[in-house]
Amino acid sequence: MNRPRIFLSISKIEEESAERMIRGVVQDQKLQRTWDFYWDESNRLALDPGMLERGTWHGVISRHTTKSIVDVCKRLKIPLVDLNDCEVFPGIHKIRPDNHRVGRLGADHLLSRGFHHVGFVGFHNTHWSTERRDGFAERLREADREPVLHETVFEPACSPEWVSSETAGLVEWLRPLPRPIGLMACNDLRAIQILDACRRLRLRVPEDVAVLGVNDNDIRCELAHPALSSINIGQHQMGMRAAEVLHAMLAGDPLPEWETLIDPLGVVTRQSTNIVYIKHPKLAGALEYIHAHAVEGITVTSVSRHTGIARTQLETLFRRVLGRSPGAEIRRVQLEKIRELLLGTDLTVRGIAEKTGFRHAEYLNVFFKRATGETPGQYRDRMREIL
Repeated sequence: MNRPRIFLSISKIEEESAERMIRGVVQDQKLQRTWDFYWDESNRLALDPGMLERGTWHGVISRHTTKSIVDVCKRLKIPLVDLNDCEVFPGIHKIRPDNHRVGRLGADHLLSRGFHHVGFVGFHNTHWSTERRDGFAERLREADREPVLHETVFEPACSPEWVSSETAGLVEWLRPLPRPIGLMACNDLRAIQILDACRRLRLRVPEDVAVLGVNDNDIRCELAHPALSSINIGQHQMGMRAAEVLHAMLAGDPLPEWETLIDPLGVVTRQSTNIVYIKHPKLAGALEYIHAHAVEGITVTSVSRHTGIARTQLETLFRRVLGRSPGAEIRRVQLEKIRELLLGTDLTVRGIAEKTGFRHAEYLNVFFKRATGETPGQYRDRMREIL
């Protein structure tokens, strides 16, 4: 049997995101041995969908899907998997980030830094930005915060004139805002515009304005001044899922849904948000105690005794300043340590339980699955494949 020929349309213009997606597509060694790939790295397919008619293709994975590409694939009966986080095409399987969760994660990151004033900067004509905004605002309102918003029209060409105009608009928007303030941008490009506006206003980052981006393009984030914190949205996992879906389509297997949402992997913290604003000295002491001893199996009562703050007062203080309970903060620190040990060591789940405050491995398993949706073993296997 001939090897299936797969047309991979992922432009290298967004080099790092493209590389993550492509590595995800070819992650499975089985597929590397059984598929032949053609990489359309210049995105020619978007300009000339007819090129699919000038060859024999068994499947298409496209990051830059258009109606014309969809029409050609339907006419030629070529299975198509769409990685574009824009227009939805009925009957075409789409894989994209869970933007609502991305927004909530960004809000949690700024709340954990102790910011009372928070905001979101995005574009009102792109659904991926508005979904991130809605998740961000939802999480903040749960913490009794009302975010300030700045949204304009996104121009895909990103012309120098447009970038200059957007930065000037951000300068005027930022000027009267209360400080310190934590801002989440809809993507890294928007975050860098905020950094430029702060520079023009001589505002310090992160002391006056903390800035968080989305996409975690390492090169772009490290070249920014200061280095930009950003959310990794899981491009590698999107590529892996695209290959799985296309494999199922080629085998004639039914698909349970026409859209797959990929959870963000987490915040990569760099200098632009590397600061904590906790003015209440006893709360700062409580946080310090939790971060030092959460893995020893401490309870909220332990924190109350250490700080001399009544438990009810401690609960109120945490919820007012951080938007979560002291118990939730203990669990968050435990979860981070468990993830660190799963990825950085070969300890068994039992060994990790002993180091993170759980008396039995079974308790850790239940805790971890409730928090993440997967077992510690599943998380370790998945992340080691990615990393």
